[in-house]
Amino acid sequence: MADFAFYYKAFRFVDTRGSFSTQDFRESFSSRAYLEQRLAACFTDDSEEKAFLAQVEVLQSQIKLFIIITHFYWMLWAINMAKVSDIDQTHSFNYFNYGLFRYQQYLKSKQHFSHLY
Repeated sequence: MADFAFYYKAFRFVDTRGSFSTQDFRESFSSRAYLEQRLAACFTDDSEEKAFLAQVEVLQSQIKLFIIITHFYWMLWAINMAKVSDIDQTHSFNYFNYGLFRYQQYLKSKQHFSHLY
């Protein structure tokens, strides 16, 4: 699940068509493809398809929780890099500001997905 969450966050920055923001895209890209391969889903009746769709929803909920964790992880990484990096942060990448940005995203995601936990 963490891999999907990391990919979602990275893809969001390069997504020029806005497709990341749609639930259909996220479901078809990760959950459905992953579960179809993992479960070798072949539906013979409606009850199997309903069970599969329930698994997709569970997987999406888990991925959303990992999205929160990715922001926290990158915040900690940036704060650590601000302390140990030899790069002059006044003229190049500012790790501390990036850490603050990730912290703000963590809080937004936590509030947005708070219904999941």
